[in-house]
Amino acid sequence: MFKAIFLFLLILPSLLLARPTRNKEISCKDKDVKSFKSHDHLKLKYRRIKGRSRAKIDYIQLQGGPGSKAIEIGQYVKKFSPRRTFMMDLRGTHCNKLHPDLLSKVEISTDSIIQDWVTIARKEKIKKVLIHGLSFGTVLSVKLADAYEKIGIDVIGVIQDGTVGNYKNYPQFSKFYNSVWKQHIKEFLSSDYKKEIDSPKPYGFTHEEFSKLAELASRNGYIQWKEHQAPYPLTKVIADLKKLSEQKSNTMRSWLRSLVSNESAKKREDKYVYKKLSCVEINPSGLEYQLHFSPAGNLNTHPDNLGFCQNEFPYKKQFYPQDYSFDAPILFIEGSLDPNTPIFGALTQAQAFDHNKRTLLLADGGGHGSLLSYFKSCQLHILKAMYEQKEITNKTLSKCASYKLLSVKKQESLTHQSEYFENVMIWYNSKT
Repeated sequence: MFKAIFLFLLILPSLLLARPTRNKEISCKDKDVKSFKSHDHLKLKYRRIKGRSRAKIDYIQLQGGPGSKAIEIGQYVKKFSPRRTFMMDLRGTHCNKLHPDLLSKVEISTDSIIQDWVTIARKEKIKKVLIHGLSFGTVLSVKLADAYEKIGIDVIGVIQDGTVGNYKNYPQFSKFYNSVWKQHIKEFLSSDYKKEIDSPKPYGFTHEEFSKLAELASRNGYIQWKEHQAPYPLTKVIADLKKLSEQKSNTMRSWLRSLVSNESAKKREDKYVYKKLSCVEINPSGLEYQLHFSPAGNLNTHPDNLGFCQNEFPYKKQFYPQDYSFDAPILFIEGSLDPNTPIFGALTQAQAFDHNKRTLLLADGGGHGSLLSYFKSCQLHILKAMYEQKEITNKTLSKCASYKLLSVKKQESLTHQSEYFENVMIWYNSKT
């Protein structure tokens, strides 16, 4: 039996989901990286990318984590070129890393992060903006839209990709991983799965490697492999290894191993900023989920009430979306097989913002961060539509490779509470 620690919000692997702004390596010292002094006198950095649009609307992207890279990753979607794009590493992380002695003395909270963005807005004279939140960024985007509207900034729209709602409303969260993994087995691995699991090296991996790949497949569902224009299920990649030549198969296995051997990901639970934000505001129960890959090949989770949150951060200040308000329309982009931020996170926020125009774009079979994976071939059209303040329609999604809209009957069975959205669009792979 092998264990993999899962903390509620996971840093999205930049290798899988993010796209750099250009081919060369980008760094904290590029010419488009600017500095500002925070309200509590910290010298912090952010990235400002000038685009080609003549519209006086800026674009802010808020990363997941809490604490994944932003400045050194650059813009998520290639060829999207708004007036200006802004991104910032959270205080205490990456390009905004602080000395440990100072880190414990400064405020690390979503409120302090929002104040940093308010400072940037005033420095850059931001007047109109589209806000895009990814995973943990969907918490920040709610608070930022609220803060910006209060100081007179026109928020034209909010994109929520993998939405965090309210943790206490997730009673089935610990059971969702295995149900997602079973769906992957059924679709891609079922023919020889039991035989492979019983072997010393399932699909050519050690049992520990394969258990980590199972977790990754369940969490993100799809990968962006350069040979495939459309997103490609990770489990299908594993199943297809036997069809490749020995050389290609070995190359692919080496690449897959690299996805689950990232040292920074292993040490994530030791990072102060991640723990402080997650334990205090996102995961107040303090549960530490252990993923157990059983001998039968199931991916099970068992909550351990003695997680690190309890002892180190006893103070809780839980995020409730209903505590905030803004008038901008919201586009929720969710994967139906996302155990990391399940669809009821979007339902929770949709209920909280019942006066807003709300659209749900659901990827049937999609995982975490579906805009950047499942909707890879039409993500540019989705962002452009939001930036141009247009409706998301079938035409907007016409570039989604091989995907089609499901029937109304299937929509209702998938969302259960579609009345919370003015428009529900569920897309599926028409080739399956």
